[in-house]
Amino acid sequence: MYKRQVLDILTGDLPPDVEVLEEFPDCTLGTDEGRAMMQLIHDIAPGAKLLFHTAVTGKAGFAEGIRKLADKGAQIIVDDIGYADELMFQDGIISQAINEVKEHGVAYFYSAGNSGRLYYEAGYYAGIEPISGDKAHNFAPSGEPDFYQKITIPQGELFRLVLQWDNAAESAGGASAVSDLDVFLLDADQRRVLATGLAKNIGHDPVEFLSFVNESGNDFGTEFNIYISHRAGPAPTFLKYVFFGGITAPWPDDLPEEGAVANPAAMSIDEYATHSGTITGHPNATGAVAVGAIHYQQTPWFSQSLSSAKIEFFSSAGGTPVFFDADGNRESQPFRRRKPDLVAPDGTNTSFFPAEDVESDVDSDGFPNFFGTSAAAPHAAALAALVKSSVNGSYLKPDGLYNFLRLGSLDLDDPFTPGTDSGYDSGTGYGLVQADRVF
Repeated sequence: MYKRQVLDILTGDLPPDVEVLEEFPDCTLGTDEGRAMMQLIHDIAPGAKLLFHTAVTGKAGFAEGIRKLADKGAQIIVDDIGYADELMFQDGIISQAINEVKEHGVAYFYSAGNSGRLYYEAGYYAGIEPISGDKAHNFAPSGEPDFYQKITIPQGELFRLVLQWDNAAESAGGASAVSDLDVFLLDADQRRVLATGLAKNIGHDPVEFLSFVNESGNDFGTEFNIYISHRAGPAPTFLKYVFFGGITAPWPDDLPEEGAVANPAAMSIDEYATHSGTITGHPNATGAVAVGAIHYQQTPWFSQSLSSAKIEFFSSAGGTPVFFDADGNRESQPFRRRKPDLVAPDGTNTSFFPAEDVESDVDSDGFPNFFGTSAAAPHAAALAALVKSSVNGSYLKPDGLYNFLRLGSLDLDDPFTPGTDSGYDSGTGYGLVQADRVF
């Protein structure tokens, strides 16, 4: 980061006093998105003092970095890093660190994620696979049992799936998993096992992970099946998975229907799709603000009416149920946190991408554009910094600051749901941050 940081200082994209508390050990392997996020913050809140701590040395290092930033005097922290195996149904160590520093007066913002609604969640329906006699999850909510769920993986795509279920997690500190599930990826005919998640879960975390590359030109085609086996311990009551990869489908003209695929070149859940929320892990923590994304050209400043403005199709939705407290004690009733909190612009300019990368300059203004909720989160955090720098805002604690931003936001419609909704929704939160309505 240091060489690029010097160049940014010379061009005025960063201030000369950025303090780096800890950098990734090998900078040549990093993406340098932290620098891009700081550029956006510096554009909006040029007087803000900027600190940086890497978040990619593991979950424990991430959590400790949050505490170090707070100890160094940071009043607002923003990140866009997520670990695939972060806990879905319980606050893990990163969420716990966020909640801890928030109680000491530090506001926290994070990118909601770029997975849209590419999750499956359901109650666990126990059954016996008729050929193998294996105990397995029945995907069919009624009628004839079906233990195989059809999905699409385009050729050339890397497919990664994370499965979790409602057991407590050892890594959070406290109780641990009592059930063991495994997950399998099979071909279209359900004859070949192509990838597996076979971790021993009992006494550890209720997390399974598998990955698969659908190499171009192979004989698998693009149709596959998910199979979930119950190996040991009592059956869980609820499970959820997300898969990461080619989220390239635009918003469909109509709401998705069973088996409908908006773009056949995109990954999709083609059977028993629940289109569930994808905000999990520390973006679902109570102590911080999850920020979704809207293209800046969709905002009212660019003559878009709120009734027609749409968030980015990939912007993650909320609604993940929480079953356990931080110590692993089951809540009397699972509850769903109101995430995302806000939406902020993306697609704005940074020097994050090389100048010769013309494809990144999508608005043809001569500067590369930075997309995703990774770009939206620093916009909201920078606005929070401006509020904190005001006479009245300097006294605001995190909850008061969050409420200022929510109350000053412009209500947006969730394009995934029928009709026009008003107020909070799980796609756009409380709406689009709006500086002139905050001050």
